[in-house]
Amino acid sequence: MVTDPVSTIYNGIWRQLESDEYFRTTVREGNRIKYAGRADGPTHKDNPHTGGYPEARLYLSTMRAMTPASSSSNMTWFTFSLQVVTGDRKLEQVCHPMLWSVFRALAKWTEYLLPLEYRERRFVQSFRELTMNQSLDAVQFQRGIVSWVSTWSFEVGCVLPLQEE
Repeated sequence: MVTDPVSTIYNGIWRQLESDEYFRTTVREGNRIKYAGRADGPTHKDNPHTGGYPEARLYLSTMRAMTPASSSSNMTWFTFSLQVVTGDRKLEQVCHPMLWSVFRALAKWTEYLLPLEYRERRFVQSFRELTMNQSLDAVQFQRGIVSWVSTWSFEVGCVLPLQEE
C-alpha cells in the first residue's frame, strides 16, 4: 500500500501513460521499467534484444519546495523524467508515433493526477511539460543497439501538509 504522495504521483503517471492505447500495446509490460511495486518486478534489463524495445523508464529527477506556503502546508514541485528507447533508427516506425502517444497521455493529467489524494485530500495542483530531448547518442541507455532515446521532463506541483497526523 502506498503511503506517501511521491509514490502516489509516480503510480498515477504510469496509469496516465498506460491509458494511451499505442503506448500500452507498443511498450510491452516487461519493457516498462518501474522502480516501484513488486520487489521481483523488472528495474533494468542487462541483456536486451531488439524484441525488448521500445523500453520506457520513469523516475523522479528533482524536487523543489517553498516552505511554508502556510502554517500547515507547503508548495512542492516534483520533476519527473521519462526515457523511451525505441530500439530503432527509423523515425516513422516507433519514434514519432511514440512521441505523439506520450504527449497525448501526458495531456490527460487532469484526469489522472488532479484527483489523487494524500490523507484524504487532493494535493496535485499543476502539471507542466518542461522539455523533451531526443538523441541517437545516449549510448548508456541503448546497450549496443543504436536507436532513438527520448527523455521527457515534466513537473507536478503539489500542496503538501507539513505535519504528520
